[in-house]
Amino acid sequence: MKYIKPEFVARVIREVEGIDILKKTRKKQVVLRRHIAHYIARDLNKDASFEQIGRSISGKNHATVMHSCKTCKRWMETKTHSGKYLYHDERMKILMLKHTVLERHENYIKSLEMKELMRNFEQTKKRIDLVPDEKVVESLMTTMDKINEIIELKLRNE
Repeated sequence: MKYIKPEFVARVIREVEGIDILKKTRKKQVVLRRHIAHYIARDLNKDASFEQIGRSISGKNHATVMHSCKTCKRWMETKTHSGKYLYHDERMKILMLKHTVLERHENYIKSLEMKELMRNFEQTKKRIDLVPDEKVVESLMTTMDKINEIIELKLRNE
């Protein structure tokens, strides 16, 4: 998996939830989203330190991020005796936001890939105009195939 910056996680959660998690407030709805942002950032970036995540997302210290991760982990794992998740709503919110972060990150990566492919396409096309070479034509066809794959995948997802 490609590295996802904690700032990206925070931005997606702010956009999706419409709540500014950077505010210095203790309102429940803000704190809940901030906890989730810390947890998702840590879950997607095992190499990032708690300190880095805290500074990047909310200006909080490492202890706050550790608490957030511990709290969200409890929400994700705690079950009742009957096997149902105790914190169902919080768990669903975490899963939904994590999915959204990953989806938006993949779309962002694909858009960068598409830009790169289009740039390669234009450069190869110019080279064909100058010197029609079989290898250059083959390179152009490969690039066009990749562009078509991305477009088809995007259309299937919409």
